[in-house]
Amino acid sequence: SFNWGAGVAGNLRLDYFKRDGTVYNTGSFFAIMHQEHEGEEKLNLRLGFLRDNWNVFLYVENITNEEQQISRPYNGINDYVIQQPRTMGVTLRWKI
Repeated sequence: SFNWGAGVAGNLRLDYFKRDGTVYNTGSFFAIMHQEHEGEEKLNLRLGFLRDNWNVFLYVENITNEEQQISRPYNGINDYVIQQPRTMGVTLRWKI
């Protein structure tokens, strides 16, 4: 948190998420198939400004824009979910 004076405060938040890779069975009892999930990493940033009854937040999710597999095949079906691409935005809140 920081204070810029004139009633304006703020905060900065940096999140880092990491999950190691795993090896798992994707087959049935009769046909065992081992696959490896490489793991994943994600870096997010959020910067906020607060004053009286309003807040403004700027954010970036997946700063590195890594396209990573974040789920594994299930029951022999080789469908994957890919990590969301870099997303940037602004959130404005006003309290009445």
